[in-house]
Amino acid sequence: MLLRLFKLVFGSITLFPENEPLLRPHATLGDAPVALLDARYIIALAKAGGRLRSRQNTPRDAFLDLATLRQMTNGHTGSLRVACLSYAWLQPDHPDSHGTTLRLLARVLEIMVEYENEDVEYGEGKGPFGV
Repeated sequence: MLLRLFKLVFGSITLFPENEPLLRPHATLGDAPVALLDARYIIALAKAGGRLRSRQNTPRDAFLDLATLRQMTNGHTGSLRVACLSYAWLQPDHPDSHGTTLRLLARVLEIMVEYENEDVEYGEGKGPFGV
């Protein structure tokens, strides 16, 4: 029996001014409704033997802020390369206690970041990559 651990979808997004509030901290709630992790953080965490944590327990500097995202969309399509990850927690008290999901995700992201750094065209065009 094959257990499906996570769903990973690759794509691109364009930062339209009307969508930017989703990436800004909310006045009442604090955090932005949408937060993108830097792919390099995930790769480094896996290499260091770390574990994925809940969003609330992930260091703030692991996330890409709106100013950085704006700079990343200067590619030829004006789009930001993203990966969306959805996965079930493997245990009730920790999302990835053994680092399984992190290691698998880091392998894929490392390839994507390598392609981006080599200016290889993939999908609709060339561009930076965020998670």
